[in-house]
Amino acid sequence: MKNFCFYILFTLPLIFISCKKNDGPTMVPNPPYLLKGEMSAFYMNYNVNQIRAQVTLSWTDSSKSTVGYKIERKSDISGFKIVGAVSGYNTTYKDFDLMVNNVYTYRISSYNGIGTSEKYSNEINLVTAFVPKIATKPVSDISGISAVCGGEIVDDGAAVITEKGVVWDTLPNPTINLSTKTTEGNSIGAYLSTLTNLKEYTKYYVRAYATNRSGTGYGEVLSFTTNDINIKKDLIVHYPFNGSAGDSSGNGYHGTANNTGLFEDRFLKLNRSYKFDNYSSFITAPLLKLLNYKQQLTFSFWIYSDYLFPLSPAGIFSHWLSTGNPAASVGINIGLNGSNTPNPLAVVVKMSNTGSAMSAGNILKPWVWQNITILYDGLKTNPADRLVLYVDGVNKGSFGNNDIPVFTNNIANATMLGATTGVNGGLKTNYFKGAMDDFRIYNRILPLKEIEFIARH
Repeated sequence: MKNFCFYILFTLPLIFISCKKNDGPTMVPNPPYLLKGEMSAFYMNYNVNQIRAQVTLSWTDSSKSTVGYKIERKSDISGFKIVGAVSGYNTTYKDFDLMVNNVYTYRISSYNGIGTSEKYSNEINLVTAFVPKIATKPVSDISGISAVCGGEIVDDGAAVITEKGVVWDTLPNPTINLSTKTTEGNSIGAYLSTLTNLKEYTKYYVRAYATNRSGTGYGEVLSFTTNDINIKKDLIVHYPFNGSAGDSSGNGYHGTANNTGLFEDRFLKLNRSYKFDNYSSFITAPLLKLLNYKQQLTFSFWIYSDYLFPLSPAGIFSHWLSTGNPAASVGINIGLNGSNTPNPLAVVVKMSNTGSAMSAGNILKPWVWQNITILYDGLKTNPADRLVLYVDGVNKGSFGNNDIPVFTNNIANATMLGATTGVNGGLKTNYFKGAMDDFRIYNRILPLKEIEFIARH
């Protein structure tokens, strides 16, 4: 009896286990989860003679009773349709013969002998394009507040470029989520961008970027450090002449153009400089009060002389009080010497009717853009050293003389470009013939590196 009881107790669990093992699924499976996908290839479909795309899907099983999976896809022009099926042993699927530069949405269901899962996996959107491939161009023209960088789109990823530029930060790997970026349109090929509002003596990281429907691609990250070149520091006035005579220094000395015409600049960009006609063209500006009583000044400008020899002196800049009394006429006049005087095409600076200085002749060239920089240092003990001339960043020497005074005059007349102020601000004389661009006056002596920087740009 005891043996019989032991037999029953021992065999019942085995019978129970055997019955459970042989049972099939009693309910539909749960759907898979963590559906992911990526663009995997482009290839030529010779049947239709078109490039087509292939994507790869992967997911995670969530039910042991799954027999297989159904893959569904929809596009911009159709709803979800079953496009494939795999057995329950597979958790990947390759979908091919897809149109390039399109968006497809995928979802997956599970099934077994009972039926199909009541719900689907998560949905994912895939773009049949790669992110663009782009190269970052070297950083150049580094100053204290700006630099130039750019990129070149190597591959648009089979989709239209929607945006490109460069992005920078003081931390590595900057992204387009930052505001410190440029936008250079949507064309392919190479481009350059100017990085602005930088800080002096600061290390920056920069890289090119390009965006298409699939996402944003980045070029390699480059680093650079700004220096102490700051051509915006201590500006009294700056007339960039980009279609107007406005002052970009922030001091509000906006000019008014009279009988001038717009002309191409040194970069051959149209309407980015002013042309003067030698008999009626000039630009007037409000009184440059910040210019008065300054003992250290820098004048920098680009000119395009439109004649081999001016017949008479040609005025470039005039901040002058002319009363008709030579002894009382003071200020600063900058111009070119005429052919009827010694040293034609010399640069002349006049600071009183008895105090003027002239550079060597034929320094300037006709019909070519040249950068002129004049340093005035009234702190120099020797008056002959108070004026220094640079042409295209090259030092042409001092051209002061013992008549050059310390500039401490309070000029009450308006400022003029392209001519010389007459008596009491009246009749204009000595009109300039040619073009002028990027006229700057600084309340300091520019160092050589900044003079050379301006001459290169």
